[in-house]
Amino acid sequence: MDPLVRRVAPATNLPISLDDAKRHLRVEHNDEDALILALVAVATAELETVLGRTLCETTWQASLDAFPQDDALFLPMVPLLTLDALAHYDETGLLTMFDMNAIIVDAVSEPARILPAPGTTWPATQARPNAVLVTYKAGYKLGGSTAEQQAAVPPEAVAWLKLRIGALYTHRESWTVGDKLNDNPFIDRLIDGLRVYA
Repeated sequence: MDPLVRRVAPATNLPISLDDAKRHLRVEHNDEDALILALVAVATAELETVLGRTLCETTWQASLDAFPQDDALFLPMVPLLTLDALAHYDETGLLTMFDMNAIIVDAVSEPARILPAPGTTWPATQARPNAVLVTYKAGYKLGGSTAEQQAAVPPEAVAWLKLRIGALYTHRESWTVGDKLNDNPFIDRLIDGLRVYA
């Protein structure tokens, strides 16, 4: 059972600065700064969805209707930085925080995993939607300055983002008469090594 995942708090930074994006686009004026920042945000959201990966520190919440039968609870949107809370609705419907000492967190695997500690099992939950709630932070760097967070993003992701932002900036309409746009397979191959396969 795959968890539903939603962004609880937006990324603390964008993976590319406005100045870096403008240099790539060869834009020397400030008239389109808001547009360029919006394009960086949209391209980042697209890339994170394609990869199943978070670029800059973001808070997520995963929810499941029950604990998994095979013991491993998988968290999408890696790399996992911190596990902030694990809660569940017990059989009586009481929302209960899980004892963090009673679990094992595997932040190395992708997707990340949470397992019950040896000799324990997951507790029973009330039969309801979203009976298990996991709040966590993901991204390449926890805290730090904007520049430090941006420097932690893999260069192939940055290259893909710049190419995507360039395409969005140049072709501002979703459909253009007379233009033939061909996909460049090289661009998507840049990020193949970053994709998370569950």
